Formats: sequence, structure tokens, C-alpha cells
Amino acid sequence: MTAVHLQQYSLIPKQMKKTLLSISAFLLIGLISNIYAQQQTLSVRVIKTGEEGGVNVSYDDGEFQNEVIDKLYDDDLDMGWEGEDLNIMTTFLRFQNISIPKGAIIDSAFLNIYAHEDEADEARVTIFAEATDNSAAFVETELITDRTWSTVSLPWTITEAWEIWKPYRSPDIKSVLQSVINRSGWAEGNSLTIFLRGEDQGASLLDNARDFESFENIEDPEDGGDGLHHPERIPELKIYYTLGLQQLEVTIVKTGNKGGVDVSYDDGEFQNEVIDKLFDDDLDMGWEGEDLNIMTTFLRFRNITIPQGASISSAVLYLYAHEDEADEARVTIFAEAADNSAEFVETELITDRTWTTASKPWTITEAWEIWQPYNSPDFKNVVQEVVNRSGWASGNSLTIFLRGEDQGASLLDNARDFESFENIEDPEDGGDGLHHPERIPKLVVTYSTGNAAIFEASAEIHNLQINPSVSTDGLFKVHMPESGKTSISVYGLSGNLITGINTSEKETVLDLSSLPKGIYIVKAIQNNTVYTGKIIVG
Repeated sequence: MTAVHLQQYSLIPKQMKKTLLSISAFLLIGLISNIYAQQQTLSVRVIKTGEEGGVNVSYDDGEFQNEVIDKLYDDDLDMGWEGEDLNIMTTFLRFQNISIPKGAIIDSAFLNIYAHEDEADEARVTIFAEATDNSAAFVETELITDRTWSTVSLPWTITEAWEIWKPYRSPDIKSVLQSVINRSGWAEGNSLTIFLRGEDQGASLLDNARDFESFENIEDPEDGGDGLHHPERIPELKIYYTLGLQQLEVTIVKTGNKGGVDVSYDDGEFQNEVIDKLFDDDLDMGWEGEDLNIMTTFLRFRNITIPQGASISSAVLYLYAHEDEADEARVTIFAEAADNSAEFVETELITDRTWTTASKPWTITEAWEIWQPYNSPDFKNVVQEVVNRSGWASGNSLTIFLRGEDQGASLLDNARDFESFENIEDPEDGGDGLHHPERIPKLVVTYSTGNAAIFEASAEIHNLQINPSVSTDGLFKVHMPESGKTSISVYGLSGNLITGINTSEKETVLDLSSLPKGIYIVKAIQNNTVYTGKIIVG
């Protein structure tokens, strides 16, 4: 706290201090747990995959009678045991486009289904998933043994009486789904199949199978129905999940061709204030003491699929040396302060670009050996400033600058040369004369998308009234329900506390004109109640 804040804090009654500290601690726990993960929800239903006699049908839901498929489309789906006919019924439900990335944590998952009959006899079912990266469509000729089942399963003993056309829910099948999402070949958008496998409950006149509505469901008039299809009763899979840390790897890409050679205009160098060249075997950063040149490398990375406001945990460049070099090089890492970095042209000056206020110094004292890999320090604060911009969007381009500095006249070469997109191992240096794509400059960013949930840990969260919500001059008026002692804090989307004040006014003006453009979260505590709101400094 600043001296002013300490003085203001000392004026708060002791009990109020304890309350504020308790709430702050509670929120901090929520902040820590949520900054790296935010719960999201996915709801998917069985979808149309064909047409039979002018009727929409799906081959993604059906049933096996013992070991063979009974049918691929019907009004209802049976799971459990038919004691009179001695049939084990196994329902399969294939859900397409499961938009959950590998590494996500499944918090809970349920099947939501509607009963097709009144049934009360106990049914014993076990829930599996298909143990595959991307579940294939079903065909009528296959056997139940044609599929590989997950080793993880969940028993479901149904004793509750079911009433026709009423909704029911499976137990939580998160462990079953997690076994699929954790597969090394799983990818976002793949298909996933759930099996509901009955068991032999012995010869009986009881119907220990439960029938539920399929994709093709119709309310049968003979059962008192309306004769209509009900899309809301199609089997649904609902998944609640959190995204842990995710990693994006991007390299410089081809943007042109010169003399039959692939080149990129997305990496190059400025010599002092002008572009030296847009394509070459190597890129120089640092200081050329003999020629008195400050060398600045630029690396423009396309399709940065990081959402606006994500929390950047780390950002590192991976490079390969182009020469043996040992003299100290002092470099500073910036990014272009732009929503979507434009392509470079040979005529532009270094001053044509706006640079981030955030930067990261990189003093290179380690000797570099030709064609060996090296990496930059972590410059997450630089990337964070860009993705916090109100106009940033997933898929935009981002430029990183590696800016040398004047280290004085010298015969030393205080620049470090590294491999470009067009790299070739020069035979004169003992190389193989080949291009090495693995040596193209690479940016690796680790991030999470959970920061929107910073203050969702408490059950007592209320909307904070702030006008305007977007301000170009950085001035915002906070409206509290009443006058009284209030603590107001401003956070960045990465969870960092930026500033805070204590006030007793019902309306307080926040002056955030000194902050960079971007999205911020405001938290206010009054009378043991927490209020939050989101603002944009534009």
C-alpha cells in the first residue's frame, strides 16, 4: 500500500478491517484458482445424419441387441436387460464436434434424456466411452466387439420410476470423458461415443431395460401423445470443463517466392532506422561496433489464436545461431502496439510502427555456437499488453522487435546473428548446404483463458455500476448503492492489482488515464458485499 492508502486503512474500524481482510483472502483464493482456469459449458446433441422416406434420421444413436446392432434409427433407444427375451441392450450415442481441447479438465458431465415409456423395474447399466481419438460413424453390419471400449466406466443402477416423456439425467460421467480427452491423439472438434451397456439380470418377466427418446422421437397418439417430433428431447451431452494452461507454437511462414526460392517478408532487420533487407539467410540483433549500426530484428507471427484478455503465463522465442559469437549483446524485446500487425515493406522506417510500453531486457553473455538452439528470456508482459488491447482478436498477427543498443565504437561484434526463414547451412562454414525448417524462428506462448472468472469465487457477487463502460480519456464514475466506507480496486486481466482507493462517497471518479488501452476489472467492497464490473480504456 502507499502511504496514503495506509493512512486511509488505519481509519477503518478494527472489525471492518477483519471483514475486509477475510473477504480479500477469500477472493485471492478464488483469483489464484481461477486465473489459470475458467469453467466453461458445452452442450451437444445427437444430430441428423441422413433421411429415410422423407424423414430426418440419425445414425449416431442406436442400440445393440446382445452383440449386434438392432437398428440404427427408431423412435426409442433401449438400455438394460430384457429378462423375458434374455437380451442385453446397449445404447450408443455418438456426439459430433466436441469442441474441448486436449488437456481440458472435465469437472462434470451428464447425459440428459427423456423417458419413452413408464418403467419402474430396476435397470443396471454401465457407462463407457469408445477408446478412440475420433469416433467413426456407425454402420448396421458392425458388431459391438468392433469398437474398443474405455477402461474407465461408471455403473448406473436405476431404481427411480420413469414417467413417459419426462426428463432424466445420468450420474456424473466426467471420469469416462476425461479418459478420452486425455488421449494423445484427441483434438478439439473430434467425435465421441458413449455406450450404455446393460447386464444379465436373470430370466424374468420384468423389463429391466429403460427406453428413452431418440433423435427421431415422436409422441405416439396411442400413448396419449401429440404425434409430433420433439427436438428438445433428443439425447444431450452436457459437459462442464475448465481449460488449464494452453500452449501456442507459431513459426515464421512463407509469404513469397524469389527466383524459385521460398521467402518470408515477416522476418527481417532494421539497420538503425531503416529496413536493411526483408529476406536473407540470417537476422542480426544488437550492436555493430565497427560500423556503428544498431540492428533491430522484427519477427511477425501470424494467426495468434489467443483470445482477447487471455492471461499470458510465458512467452519465449526459440532461435538458432547463424555464427559463432561470444561478445556481449544487449537487446530489448518489444512488440508492436497494434491490434493486428500489418505486413512489412522495404520502404518503411522503424518509426512507422508503434511500440509497446512493456519491454524486456535481454543481455546475452553466453557464447553462441553456429547452428545451435538458443532461447530468449520470458517476455510475457510484452505479449500481455497486446492481447489486452480492446481491438485484439484471436487469429490476429503479432510482431516482436529485438532492439539493439549503442554499446560504443568497438571492433567487437556485439550483435547476435540467428537463422531466418530462408536459412541455409553454408558449406563454407562446414554446413550441408540445405534449408532447415526446424530452425525457423519460433514463438511459444503459454496462456490461460480464465481471467473473466477472477471474482466468481464468491457466491455474493453483484454487478458494479460504472459509467461509461468504455472511456477514451480513462475517466470512469463508480456508483455504489449508498454512501459508506468502500474499498475500490482495479485489476488487469492477468489478475494483477493496478491501483486501489478507499472512499465513503456514493459516487467516485476513477482516473485511469495513465493506463494503457485495454480491458480492466473493477472490484468494490461495501458493507461486506462484493461488486465487480468490466471497463475498457480506449
